[in-house]
Amino acid sequence: MELREIGTMLREERERRGLVLEDIAQQTRISLSSLQGIESGLSELLPHPVYAKGFIKVYGQYLGMDLSEALSDFATGTTSGQYRPVYRQAVPEREEDHPEVRSLRTGNRLSVTAFALLVVAAGATYWYFSHTAGSAPATRPAESQELETQLVPTAPVDASDESVFEPEAVVSVGSESTAAQLVEAAPAAAVEPSVAAIVQPEPVQPAPVETPKPATPSQPAQAPLASPAPQARAAEDQPAASSILVVQARETCWLQATHADGTVREYMLQPGGRARLNFNGSLSLMLGNAGGVDLVLNGQPYALNAQPGQVRRLTLP
Repeated sequence: MELREIGTMLREERERRGLVLEDIAQQTRISLSSLQGIESGLSELLPHPVYAKGFIKVYGQYLGMDLSEALSDFATGTTSGQYRPVYRQAVPEREEDHPEVRSLRTGNRLSVTAFALLVVAAGATYWYFSHTAGSAPATRPAESQELETQLVPTAPVDASDESVFEPEAVVSVGSESTAAQLVEAAPAAAVEPSVAAIVQPEPVQPAPVETPKPATPSQPAQAPLASPAPQARAAEDQPAASSILVVQARETCWLQATHADGTVREYMLQPGGRARLNFNGSLSLMLGNAGGVDLVLNGQPYALNAQPGQVRRLTLP
């Protein structure tokens, strides 16, 4: 049976059920272009005949149609060399292919780096001068205080003149008690002119400071129990992969893996290639050439019993 005839049957059944290709592509995980190629009979939109045959079978099963008999004598009418390869992800262009873009990006990076260095240097200069100017006046009061302390009059007063003592000048040198004594001694100095005008204050002895004795602990302090490190608890809470599936290809094979959380990944394995799948719970696997691969589940071989070119769909474990 020709591809166009099979596509017409599938399209009529889909329209009878009132379905659209976008919903079918989402449910069957078959690309929209492949579904359009099947219905229109355009082999140019389909991958290798082995995978195209598997797509047709899955599409028919979704619509409730048994196409085993129709696919037994399935013929596309074209050679395998006319089928385009399937690319599930576009390959990004390299910068080596466009040297002008690479040089432009390099120049932009250098400009941004130079501007950032200028901003940092300006900020550091502003911070340095602002802190230097702010800290310089703070030292002037201390210097003026030292000069006032040094400028104390030491010349004796003439006995014939009346000695007048200013309490403010004396208070700056001695304590309050000494100032009181000098105020009381001022009249006596006026009666007895032979007494010297400058009176040296008596030194004030500092009061003894009692050193507190260290308190003797009645009971030894108990160190708090160290709580487990957050990283260790996070490592315990994170679930590890419960199952590991290794797919070893002996022939070219397309496979699709659907995890329990809905994540879908597709692979195109060449002879000698392999794919390692870590999963938790269940894993739905669709093989375009089940007879051309070997499965190893958790270190043990998994028997497929499939023929080359056969499309298989299975759920693990």
